[in-house]
Amino acid sequence: MTRFHVMEDITTNSGHDEVEQELFKLCWSEIGHLVSQNEIDTGSLVLLPTTLEDGKSLEDVRQFIETNLIRPIHWLGIGDDWEIVALERGSIGVRMLYKLSDIPDLSEKYVPEEE
Repeated sequence: MTRFHVMEDITTNSGHDEVEQELFKLCWSEIGHLVSQNEIDTGSLVLLPTTLEDGKSLEDVRQFIETNLIRPIHWLGIGDDWEIVALERGSIGVRMLYKLSDIPDLSEKYVPEEE
């Protein structure tokens, strides 16, 4: 992960739409930046405000990601370059990984020696 962002808390009189709009803008800005840099094994982590509207949960963020990020990226034909997930570890966040390399096969390196 090469980039990290924390969304500002939005005042309580702001609506649900404003939080989604800010998340949408921030995520697509990050997608644009990572694509323009075109470096493998990079990514961004976006942490959402600690005070989400009542009843909003990790599942709501997952639905947002599916609808507003994953589907459009696949429509653009670059879906295989991305891994985008919502996660919760203290705060809810969006992790966007770009052009991950294959995990190397280390099984041959760690073969036990014969006695």
